[in-house]
Amino acid sequence: MSIYGGLVLALVGSTGESLGLTLQKLSHDRELAKATEEDRAPIFYLKQKMWWLGIFVFAVGNILDFIAFGLTGASVVIVVGCWALVVNLYTAPKILHEKRSIIDLIAGGMIIAGISLAVGALLSTGREDPDWTAEELVDRFIDPLVLVLLAVVIVLAIVSYINTRMYARKYPHLHMALTHHDAHKSEPGAEGTEETKTDNPDAPDIEMISASIRYQHVLLSACVGTLTVVTAKATSEILVQTASGDNQFKGFAFVIVAIFLFSLPAQLHFINVSLMINDALFHIPVFYVFWQVGVTVVGGVLYKEFVGFEAWHWVLYIVGICILFAGIKVASKRLAAVEKAMRADALSPVGDVKRHSSGNVVSPTRNSQGGSEEVKVVYDEERRIEHVSEV
Repeated sequence: MSIYGGLVLALVGSTGESLGLTLQKLSHDRELAKATEEDRAPIFYLKQKMWWLGIFVFAVGNILDFIAFGLTGASVVIVVGCWALVVNLYTAPKILHEKRSIIDLIAGGMIIAGISLAVGALLSTGREDPDWTAEELVDRFIDPLVLVLLAVVIVLAIVSYINTRMYARKYPHLHMALTHHDAHKSEPGAEGTEETKTDNPDAPDIEMISASIRYQHVLLSACVGTLTVVTAKATSEILVQTASGDNQFKGFAFVIVAIFLFSLPAQLHFINVSLMINDALFHIPVFYVFWQVGVTVVGGVLYKEFVGFEAWHWVLYIVGICILFAGIKVASKRLAAVEKAMRADALSPVGDVKRHSSGNVVSPTRNSQGGSEEVKVVYDEERRIEHVSEV
């Protein structure tokens, strides 16, 4: 019964996480638009009220997921967590004022089918999630294969962090836009304003950041998120057993809990940095792919969640995961149209915008190679993007 209770909590929790991320993205978008209109640097996200609402909803979802980890396997919770993508597909267009399409329904259906098959495979083995003691958890964490997998995740996180930081330092104005810590320097008359703006005249605008850097921002948050999940389950087990009267806070258990407490806010920070430069419909699907793979491999080996799998279990699970990832891929195809529309309507005009009486827009915009292209944006009656095409 506790396993199914964990499934319910994971569903509700993932819904809260998706809504929370969307609200945080809405906060970033509103502040960027307002800052652009007022010709100033955006306010740091910790000072945005809408962001705090988003983080509250996101935190509640994470708490429910944390409880679910103590009731069922980490792989089950993470697979069910992809329900957040379905929530995003159906709520982000409404909250962020984007047009829904048939692609949303198709992608949502594929994701739900993938979750059902993968979770069905995990539960059909009849395996009960054991109550791990601190001593057993330590033995699992120092297993050679687990150590190798954790090392891979940590190295990927470090490399992504170094690369993104080097890119930001190469273009100081981009570093300011991402961190907002030095936003006051860009205020009119502030010391260092001209130096920051002219340090590198060839620096890219935020919307022109290379695909590699965009992916590494997402990868960084997903790697830290993987560490958060694998230590969250261990921390949940330690707390539950300690609360029942069997103290598990001994030895290496403190290190596991410390890693969880450190990685949780770090994950949140890196997610927000990624959301500052990436569209929600890019960050969220790609993040969940990286995160899903990391937690499935590391968590599955660490907690022996695939013990008892027979050939047909593996087939069902792999087919489910493939359908899930295909659904994510279909959902992410909206990114190109949304980004082109943003450039055409507001972000980077490089010529005269021609707005027709129908309300449609034809605008010269910068493409990814630094040249220009004309993009036609068709709006519906409520001024939502209906179609984007190159002219």
